[in-house]
Amino acid sequence: MEVKLYRLTMDTKKRVNVKEAKRQKVWKAINIIVLSSFVLGSLLASILAVYFGSQVKTPSAQPPLPVHRSASEVKKWRKIAKESPEDPFVLQKYAEALLSAGNAEKAKEIVKNAEKITPSDYRNEELLGEAELQEGSISKAIVHFQKALKLNPKDKNLKLELQQTEALLKRKK
Repeated sequence: MEVKLYRLTMDTKKRVNVKEAKRQKVWKAINIIVLSSFVLGSLLASILAVYFGSQVKTPSAQPPLPVHRSASEVKKWRKIAKESPEDPFVLQKYAEALLSAGNAEKAKEIVKNAEKITPSDYRNEELLGEAELQEGSISKAIVHFQKALKLNPKDKNLKLELQQTEALLKRKK
C-alpha cells in the first residue's frame, strides 16, 4: 500500500503531493545545470574568438539546442510525458528532444499543450521560436522570441537568440 504525503501550500492552501513537488524541483535543477553549461560554452567560445581572432568560429545564428538527442531520448521523454501530461516542464523537455531530433512540427504541438497549462512561461515561446526557426520561418521565430523576452526581459541568452535571429533575417533579405 502506497502512502501519499501532502502538504498545504502557503499561497493557495491547496494540497500538493510532496513526492511530485520534489521530483519537479530535481527536474528544474537539471534544466538549470544544462542551461548554465551552454552559457559557459558560449562564453568560452567568445573568449577564444577574441584571443585567436577570426580563426575560431562563433556560434551560428541559429539558436543551438543544449544537447543532441537520439531517437531513444525522444522515446524516453514521450514515456515520461504520457505519465505526467499535466507537467509543463516535462512537456518542454519532450519538445526539446523532438527539436533536437528534427521534428519541429510535433514539438510545436507539445509546446502548445504546455502553453495551455502555463501560458505565462517564457520557455514555451522560446521553444516555439526554435521550432519556427528550424522550419525556416525566421519572421515567426522572431515574433516568438520577442514574446518570450517580454515575459522574461532579464534573460541574456534569449536576447542573444533574438539578435542572432534578426541578423539571420537581415542576411536572407
